[in-house]
Amino acid sequence: EMKNYLGDKVKDIKSSQMLTDSPVCLTADEADMDIHLEKLMRQHKRLDKESKKILEINPSHNLIKSLGKIVSNTKFTAGEKITKIDIIKQIIASEKIKK
Repeated sequence: EMKNYLGDKVKDIKSSQMLTDSPVCLTADEADMDIHLEKLMRQHKRLDKESKKILEINPSHNLIKSLGKIVSNTKFTAGEKITKIDIIKQIIASEKIKK
């Protein structure tokens, strides 16, 4: 579902066991240039195109768990695109219910 939402903005989405404190991180594919080297090359006008990154998700992070619950408990009609605003509204609504 998340890959469909992000489309071609990321190369892939993976569950990460290495993340402990962060909910997500972006990494370069093994076949792509290192992220820091790529940034340096762009700053010096030596690289025109940025490679797509891999989004790694920490499934045990509280933020990811909360977002998963919100999205799974929200009723969307078939084909409806979930926007960032929809997710934010759901987070605000769920926080109001907790208080």
